[in-house]
Amino acid sequence: MPRSTSDPLARRVGLAGLGIYVAIATFYLSWDGWLYEWRECGFAGPNQHFDLDLLDMRWDLADGTVVYHSLSNLHNLLYLCDIQLLLGALGLLLGVRSFRQGSIALLPLTVSSLASTVIPLHDHAYPLQWAYDLVHVSGIAVGAFLLAREDPDVRAGGPWIWASWGIFLASKVLCCKWPFWEHPLAFFSLNQINHMPFSFFGLEYLLVVGLLYGVAWSTAVLLKGRPWHPVARAGLPVGLFLAICFAVTLAGFVQLQDIHTGTCR
Repeated sequence: MPRSTSDPLARRVGLAGLGIYVAIATFYLSWDGWLYEWRECGFAGPNQHFDLDLLDMRWDLADGTVVYHSLSNLHNLLYLCDIQLLLGALGLLLGVRSFRQGSIALLPLTVSSLASTVIPLHDHAYPLQWAYDLVHVSGIAVGAFLLAREDPDVRAGGPWIWASWGIFLASKVLCCKWPFWEHPLAFFSLNQINHMPFSFFGLEYLLVVGLLYGVAWSTAVLLKGRPWHPVARAGLPVGLFLAICFAVTLAGFVQLQDIHTGTCR
């Protein structure tokens, strides 16, 4: 069980996770392109390049629709899947149990994000989608490693579930066109939560908090005190998360963004 940095395997997994996080964060900080413009323009789009301008997000309103002309991928650092990966890596490297349990608590979001973005397949030809894929796969790998070695603790992971609510609110303030309560759709990525309208002072996110707590309790009951093989300890919860993701998707609660660019016209 990776309780400290003296576990060589835990340290290697933590270092790998942290290295991937730093590489992806560096990509986000320097790549100015974005998926929706690439779909319309290909690599000939005006924003498909590297730069160090972190404050170049521009948008306006056209017939009541928010149209994006350029943006910095700095907003992607608010992606909860990035945070789930970072928590797991730091928890393994520093021996901080709260970080590890936070990574486990947020793991359902990473699993659902991977399942939700597999289609359309042609998006995976774009480097920014590669970054998302790498975040998802790495976060799931770190989370599975943790699940194989320690029991989920809802009390320890719970504060990070609530922290995700704070990130949701911060994202609305930082990444939506002002006033954000009138133009709630923004180009930032929070596992499709960004598509959730800011219609009840942010309290609507409590539905997500409740779902995460429900999944965390279910996972704890499934694993605690049972002598599962490590592969089963990791695989059964991930299978549970996928089943919940598909159920939520079929119910129409998971909606991918529909961003208007206008940059190729």
